[in-house]
Amino acid sequence: MQIAFFKWLEYQYPEIRKVTTATGHGGSRHLLEAIKLKKEGLTAGFPDIACYMPKSGYAGFFMEMKSKNGRLTETQKNKIDLLVKNGYKVVVAYSFEEAVKVFMNYVEEKC
Repeated sequence: MQIAFFKWLEYQYPEIRKVTTATGHGGSRHLLEAIKLKKEGLTAGFPDIACYMPKSGYAGFFMEMKSKNGRLTETQKNKIDLLVKNGYKVVVAYSFEEAVKVFMNYVEEKC
């Protein structure tokens, strides 16, 4: 789903794609790699996608992508609350179509 989202973004909004990134928190890693990333500053709970473009009074946009039956962890819920308190728009999308819709609403200032 996330791969499809970035392919869509590259085609639909190539300039916005330049300020949008995956945060690199998903997946499993070898223990030594995980330790190194933590030392480098990787913090658990951040949403999957970050768009560093202020819009509609928000400092930027974060999106967590979940499968249809996916659930947020407590760490993710806490991080989302912190981001919202600091002026970011944060959404959770449960499908590619939902991800596209909420992102378009943000970039077209319909949020």
